[in-house]
Amino acid sequence: MNPQQILESDAEDIHSWVEGKLIDKVGQLGKKLHTGRSRNDQVATDLKLWCKDTVAELLSANRQLQSALVETAQNNQDAVMPGYTHLQRAQPVTFAHWCLAYVEMLARDESRLQDALKRLDVSPLGCGALAGTAYEIDREQLAGWLGFASATRNSLDSVSDRDHVLELLSDASIGMVHLSRFAEDLIFFNTGEAGFVELSDRVTSGSSLMPQKKNPDALELIPWQVRSCAGGVNGDDDDAERPAAGVQQRHAGKTKKGCLMRSIPGWTACTWRRWCWTAFR
Repeated sequence: MNPQQILESDAEDIHSWVEGKLIDKVGQLGKKLHTGRSRNDQVATDLKLWCKDTVAELLSANRQLQSALVETAQNNQDAVMPGYTHLQRAQPVTFAHWCLAYVEMLARDESRLQDALKRLDVSPLGCGALAGTAYEIDREQLAGWLGFASATRNSLDSVSDRDHVLELLSDASIGMVHLSRFAEDLIFFNTGEAGFVELSDRVTSGSSLMPQKKNPDALELIPWQVRSCAGGVNGDDDDAERPAAGVQQRHAGKTKKGCLMRSIPGWTACTWRRWCWTAFR
């Protein structure tokens, strides 16, 4: 689907555009698509489905990165290096011990995501605009068809709930801090002053003037993403405030279109860069 098609059409929004396209294909039967539904519960459901899919992908990336670090630790059990405090050499540790420290952080990130997934795995579909629908629908069956664990219990709360958005943004902010620390450590370890690791050519670039340099470009991009995630949490804290319980407000769209859909895929993309995290010797 090309978003430009919607903008150039007479449709009010994507909901009416999809309904119009369905009517074009199947005739008047397509008008039944909207039976018993409101844009409010549709958007709330779509957002949760997107979150579920995105969290599943992120969990897969997280586990694979943990496995890669465990393997790196096993291959470097006898490699001794200094541990640092205040950027000064403090006590000896093994490189494996350093790797496994980040495995612990990633494991906590995984636990937080699993916990958040339990709370968002309830379907708001069938709640209508805010007070349900007169149609006799089986909301539990609908929830099962869509892959949810169950249906929500209160329609007023269901269409206005964005707790899961703030929770995932908070998880992303914490997780990206861990990846940023990891990147900063590797950047320092790769310097001539430290020299504990040598980053692969595939994650570095050279200098056009100074041939002795190996610049950690790929790793330097990771800390930037942290600021995006942290800003997302602060921004959506404000957007999630409602002047009245259950009232649908247009500014709530910023939650979906802005911070969330930048921060979570950004975290996933950084985590998937396991080739970057282990591209050293």
